[in-house]
Amino acid sequence: MITNGRFWVITEVTAVSRLYFRAHFTWDVVGGAGIGLLTGVLVARKLITRTSSVGCGPVRFVGWLGAAAFGIAGLIFFYSCETNIRIHRVVPATGQGIPATSTFDFGTAQARNFLQYGWSGDEQWLDRKQSVVWASGLASALTMELPAVQDYRFRLHVFPYSPNRTACQRIEVRLNNILVSKIFLERGWHSYEFNVSSNAIRAGKNDVQFFYDYAESPKSRERSSDERALSVAFDKLEVFPVHQPSAAGSRQ
Repeated sequence: MITNGRFWVITEVTAVSRLYFRAHFTWDVVGGAGIGLLTGVLVARKLITRTSSVGCGPVRFVGWLGAAAFGIAGLIFFYSCETNIRIHRVVPATGQGIPATSTFDFGTAQARNFLQYGWSGDEQWLDRKQSVVWASGLASALTMELPAVQDYRFRLHVFPYSPNRTACQRIEVRLNNILVSKIFLERGWHSYEFNVSSNAIRAGKNDVQFFYDYAESPKSRERSSDERALSVAFDKLEVFPVHQPSAAGSRQ
């Protein structure tokens, strides 16, 4: 029974690690677990002779209950992450977009004047074709001009710092101290969209605040001499009026 319990724990840890490192989706893991369980039971019945019954005392029962709760909680958490990413991540449709009400191009001299706190210096990526700024620390903020009080749709093009190749970074977005969205980020460069109600908007200057789940320096992992506490790299922030058709193309 103890050996079986150890194998069960190893199986659960393996399944959770596949989700944590974004190697599989939750339904892949659930399907694989079902096939493995069914195959294991059938093979065990053929190969193993049951010579004695094994009791299930309170300690064993609590242990199995704890293992089951751990597995179920892990599946629920990672499924919610996947659902959040699927809702917010978009692929812009080339040539079908509407003009943005406001565009914030990070890494440019014009944008630098509106950055408040929590940002590193301007950088040029992709042979100087892409201007980027890293958010440094667990919070950052900027000021953005909006012409009118109305509903808007915000689009972020960002890249999470993921030394473990995970997608557990999350951005909490606040506009004028009002929570407007919480977004889980996938590895690599992606665009994410979310609606902002007119209740959070001011005509003129608006404070946009970002909060992150973690920030880490590359030096702490001996990857480089970079001591900055990196969280997310920002490329662009675009704002569209909601009353017009969405500029997004197909969702993933």
